[in-house]
Amino acid sequence: AVVSTQSTGEEESFMSKKDRKLKQALTDAGSWNTLFLNQNAVSDYLAHKLQVSKGEVLGNENTAVQLALGETQLLQEVKEFLTGEGVNLDSFASSKRSKNVLICKNIPFGTQARELNELFSVHGGIGRLVLPP
Repeated sequence: AVVSTQSTGEEESFMSKKDRKLKQALTDAGSWNTLFLNQNAVSDYLAHKLQVSKGEVLGNENTAVQLALGETQLLQEVKEFLTGEGVNLDSFASSKRSKNVLICKNIPFGTQARELNELFSVHGGIGRLVLPP
């Protein structure tokens, strides 16, 4: 599929247009949420917390409700942990990005701090690593 751009009249492929919109969305301050938890992380957390398999968490008639409640609980625990570590949660809402703080998200549940240290230390010294539950 090819679409015509409004500003120049040049033709732009569907994939180019989609890529351009994605890049634009990534630069919009309101388009991302630092505290977002994906459903895979929530289900791993619930399985660990309830001491059941992930299949048992996802394989019942109340899965959506269970995941929503689990996400709420996990988000509260993460906020409390970060606050306890001196992290200013209001700074996440700022459109100004830090040049010396890296936020790494969507890492597998159970990842250890030493693993992240090994992964990122090849790019320079790590002053502090905060790894929420």
